[in-house]
Amino acid sequence: MKDDFLVLARLWLHEPNADLIEQAQAGLGLPFVEPQELAVAYTDLFLLNVYPYASLFLEPTGEMNGTRAQQVAALYQEYAYAPSELNAVGAADHIGLMLGMAGEIGQDGILPFLMDWAPVLCLAVERAPTTHPFYQTLAARTRELLFSENRKPKTENRKSDIESPISNFQILLDEDQELSTRAVVHYLLTPARSGMFLTRARLGLWGRALGAPLAFGERFQVGLALLESAGATGQVAQALNWLRAEVEMWDAAYAQWASKYEWRYAAMWSERTTNTLRLLEEMNRLLETSPLLNADEIQ
Repeated sequence: MKDDFLVLARLWLHEPNADLIEQAQAGLGLPFVEPQELAVAYTDLFLLNVYPYASLFLEPTGEMNGTRAQQVAALYQEYAYAPSELNAVGAADHIGLMLGMAGEIGQDGILPFLMDWAPVLCLAVERAPTTHPFYQTLAARTRELLFSENRKPKTENRKSDIESPISNFQILLDEDQELSTRAVVHYLLTPARSGMFLTRARLGLWGRALGAPLAFGERFQVGLALLESAGATGQVAQALNWLRAEVEMWDAAYAQWASKYEWRYAAMWSERTTNTLRLLEEMNRLLETSPLLNADEIQ
């Protein structure tokens, strides 16, 4: 089991070489792929679309180096865990570092700091439209291993919960009870509020389907361009339909994990998706009452 954690850690942290791919194939059932093919796939996934840091999933701001990063950094010091990659990644709460600690020192200390967000990260990897099948399988195997270990009583001996942020969509309304486009985009792109992780690739896919020019920049710029293009071309309803279907998929996954694995955080994440569905319903109501609704009016 420790070897599995160590192989997973290396796969999340590095572009794999031939030896690592063989280990992943033999031990974890991942498909065999040439290393040069995965080098491109690794960059596209972890540098452009899904960012494997706990704070990005748990912080109400959706930013790095939040509470969880500080918690796990302190944990590393407590256990004298100092991998060489610690100075090469963006923050201490990178999933690869955390899985590495599980492999080197044991799961008891670190697993509680993984369970409230890592399954959501894994689903984000699987949902990204451009994810290579190798990394889809990696994400699925990681989640299965975490759920399997988490069901063992010995992993419940340490509390790691952080305060769940308010995800009620009322925070997006200004004094005139109007929705701000920028606030809506930020809300939707913050997992700790919306309950999902929208990748740059998926937002771009929707934008192209609307006939909008490809937006450059980070997820926020792509998401903002999507809603503004939808408003300008009278396709807000279509964009809302895509968003609703995506949220419902995430909500269904949480319900399944609660039933199959007794995942204790399912209710927390489902509350967020429920609030996001309410937000989309409110936006649809505004659209129905204002047929000419455009990006300028949702500001």
